[in-house]
Amino acid sequence: MVLHKPIFKMNRKSGKNGTLSRKSSKDPGVPNLSQFKAGMCRQLLKKQNQMAHEAEKWQQLRDEQSEQRRLMISKATDNNRIEISDDNACSEAGSMGSRSWYFKELRRVVDTADVLLIVLDARDPMGCRSIQLEHKIMDGQLSGPSAISKRIVFILNKIDLVPREVADGWLKYLRKSFPTVAFKASTQKQRSNLTLGKGKAESASDASIDGSGCVGADQLLQLLKNYSRNRNIKTALSVGLIGYPNTGKSSIINSLKRCRAVHAGSTPGLTKSVQEVHLDGKIRLLDSPGVLFNDDESNVLRNAIRIESIEDPCSVVASVLDRVPSDQLRSLYGIGTFTNASEFLFRVAHARGKLKRGGIPDLEGTARIVLYDWNDGRIQFWAEPPVDVDDIVNCERPQIVDQFSKSFVCTD
Repeated sequence: MVLHKPIFKMNRKSGKNGTLSRKSSKDPGVPNLSQFKAGMCRQLLKKQNQMAHEAEKWQQLRDEQSEQRRLMISKATDNNRIEISDDNACSEAGSMGSRSWYFKELRRVVDTADVLLIVLDARDPMGCRSIQLEHKIMDGQLSGPSAISKRIVFILNKIDLVPREVADGWLKYLRKSFPTVAFKASTQKQRSNLTLGKGKAESASDASIDGSGCVGADQLLQLLKNYSRNRNIKTALSVGLIGYPNTGKSSIINSLKRCRAVHAGSTPGLTKSVQEVHLDGKIRLLDSPGVLFNDDESNVLRNAIRIESIEDPCSVVASVLDRVPSDQLRSLYGIGTFTNASEFLFRVAHARGKLKRGGIPDLEGTARIVLYDWNDGRIQFWAEPPVDVDDIVNCERPQIVDQFSKSFVCTD
């Protein structure tokens, strides 16, 4: 082989300087010496066996530690799932009190209040109802022996998140059970002087509903004052707000008070105990912690459970895909077609840049992003109200509804 002159000179110069390495990087193995080779081979084999045994030992130790961590996480998750034996209810996770803490707080509000406002999310009103709880309230099972009969009013909150015809349909449906008031809490950022709209929410303009001010408070306050006047209550009327987590109970109180009287936010579980707010000399509001009255998996989609505590967010996203048209999701995230939840999360992860090391999509992190979009209302969804009156299941006895007409003025 003939080398070019520049290459030959460079190699000769490297050899003189000692920078040219002629050693092979391949392991030559055990020298072929008859008197030493057998012993060296035994030593090498023994060393290899020791290293393999040591690696197996460390792997077993790592597996045991991983299993211990898994059991600790599972135990901690189970402890955070507060189940309430009464009513088969379980409260949202919290650190205050024992397992029955939230249900005791609920009993306290029900026993103290003259009127109970059950707050429902307009996107899924029936998913926020507990018919069993309503029966127990009307039968006096949650009140003391000397307590007066309670009045129940439904608050159809967050009507700005559904079309007007959907809200009207749910109002017509829910009023067959109890008086129902449409409501939209204030979303203004200032701490005081919150806007309080006049008139009924169902007759308000689209600009008022889409604005940041409160809508429906005037009708609700008039309803409560009529009840206080008809019952001849000398002291302040006690009004308790109950319902699922994150239905807007605290926001309703702030809207009626026109200031940040209680802490409110989109994170479930902010209210830990009963909070009392005096609206004026005639009305006293009681804010209660949100309570989950069943262990349904759809509680996650109602924003009743913290997204950070969900063990398998990917399976929850699959439930979202069952409820929302794929065209809406493709338009929202700017992705192509997909056939299942995994493919959907794969495409969203690439579109949002949610990738792990090596370009692997972070499906679990992407699933949490989708759930945040769901809870914030970016993914629009609402349950359609029943159309046929014969399909409506009467939740209460007819005579209870007839009694309300004398104490409450709640016209369509």
